[in-house]
Amino acid sequence: MFDRLEELINDPNLVDQNGLNLCGPAAFLRIWLARGPLAVAKFACDLYFTGKAEIIGYVVSRGATFSSLRITITLRPETTTS
Repeated sequence: MFDRLEELINDPNLVDQNGLNLCGPAAFLRIWLARGPLAVAKFACDLYFTGKAEIIGYVVSRGATFSSLRITITLRPETTTS
């Protein structure tokens, strides 16, 4: 997840709804990434680590399906500090 988030922050043009008929949310995400990449990163991390995140006063919670997934995070050596 974090690799993809980094890619999107570095190039918001990579947002692609790919035929899912979700062009509105994709357009919103594309603009939000371009205008507030740190806010997007915070939102994504809050949602991932705590199960909820906030955007403009609206609280978003992840569903039970996502919460039951077992995900392992491996930091790339170049992103760690000694």
